[in-house]
Amino acid sequence: MQHWNPLSPFDFTPLASASSIQALPEKKSVIRSDFADSSVRATRSLFSWVSVILVTFAVIYSSIPASASSNGITGFSGKSGSTCTSCHSTGTSPTVTLSGPTTVASGSTSSYTLTVGGTGNHGLDVAASAGTFTAGTGTKVQNSEITQSTPSTTGSWTFTWTAPTVTSNSTATLWAAAVNGFGGGTGTIQQAITVTAPVANPTLSVNPASLSFAFTSGGSAPLNQTIAVSSSGSALTYTVSASTATGGSWLTATGSGTTPGNVTVSANPGSLAAGTYTGTVSISSAGASNSPKTVSVTLIVTAAPTLNTSPASLSFSYQAGGTTPAAQTVNVSSSGTALSYTTGTSASWLLATPASGSTPQQQWHCVELHDRHFC
Repeated sequence: MQHWNPLSPFDFTPLASASSIQALPEKKSVIRSDFADSSVRATRSLFSWVSVILVTFAVIYSSIPASASSNGITGFSGKSGSTCTSCHSTGTSPTVTLSGPTTVASGSTSSYTLTVGGTGNHGLDVAASAGTFTAGTGTKVQNSEITQSTPSTTGSWTFTWTAPTVTSNSTATLWAAAVNGFGGGTGTIQQAITVTAPVANPTLSVNPASLSFAFTSGGSAPLNQTIAVSSSGSALTYTVSASTATGGSWLTATGSGTTPGNVTVSANPGSLAAGTYTGTVSISSAGASNSPKTVSVTLIVTAAPTLNTSPASLSFSYQAGGTTPAAQTVNVSSSGTALSYTTGTSASWLLATPASGSTPQQQWHCVELHDRHFC
């Protein structure tokens, strides 16, 4: 009968029966000796396999970098789930505090201080969901996170964080983990920070966008004109100034105030020669997104029109007792615009009609003799 040999899982070896063993007692020692040798060989084989397995694990894990460093390490802030407990003691967790603003403006830079309680050589790892870090004393930026450059005995680090640029209000998160010594505990903190989007400043509006003044030399100064100033959204405080490109200081503007408001613009040509002059009215507001607003101004100066008569002289002939000479005509005109005029004579015997008129017009000159009017 064949029995399975438990010491050799790969083969079946014939073993002696119990009766044959009793019949041949001298062979018992041989069997026991064989069994003992097999046990030793099995034990040695098992030890060899265990040794191979331990060496294999040692080789594998020796190639994996350690999860802690006196010079700081990243990836253990808690952002991805792992904290410093991956390497350090899981003892009593120290208190970790993060001081700094919890509401910041888009793109702004703020200072933060992380503190861990307890004694010993402390370390930290700080990560953010967005934004960028700048290292402070005793810290460095590594893999976009803050960690210690050397262990700290004070357990306090200050660094800066620049918020992301956003177009609408959003929330960023800071994760931090700190240890109070290699064998100490690990403390963690998670801080939500509100990042506010910039608010668009109101715009400044002016109406009209340009002004024009006309002036005739020798005449009255042109009437003042007005610029309406308004703003979108909230009211804006504004100031007014005027400047000229040509002609000197003929342009003035007044009316600084708060929107809605009006600006008064004046042109004083004085003795400017005929020609075209330009200037600008500027309306400025520090709170406007489109400041300053400018209004272009044009001044057109024309020479005074001249009054012309043709012919330049008249001559009448009369013989005493004879026929009164016929009336003669003088054409009256003007350069430029039409002119109103009046007439008169320097002698009582000479008449001019009509007594007034506007250019262009004809004027009749007549002779009056002995109280008789001849035209």
